[in-house]
Amino acid sequence: MTDIQAQIDAAFSYRGHVTAVLKNGETVEGYLFNRERGGDYVELILKNSDERRKLAVAELEKIDFSGKDHAETHEQFMKRTGGKS
Repeated sequence: MTDIQAQIDAAFSYRGHVTAVLKNGETVEGYLFNRERGGDYVELILKNSDERRKLAVAELEKIDFSGKDHAETHEQFMKRTGGKS
């Protein structure tokens, strides 16, 4: 698995915004909601927008985690709810 593929896998599981840095220097910030596993592209919903953008994996330099992860851990859930569902 390539480093960028590992970054894509991690970003796909992340529940916050990421910043995709392209090889041409452009940055794209949004929520990575779709990927073609081991494939040619990823898709982001752009930050503060409903616009979707497809990015070629070959164009990606790296992916940074730039937003808060909104996924709640079990421990956080238990603390917040006092253990009640």
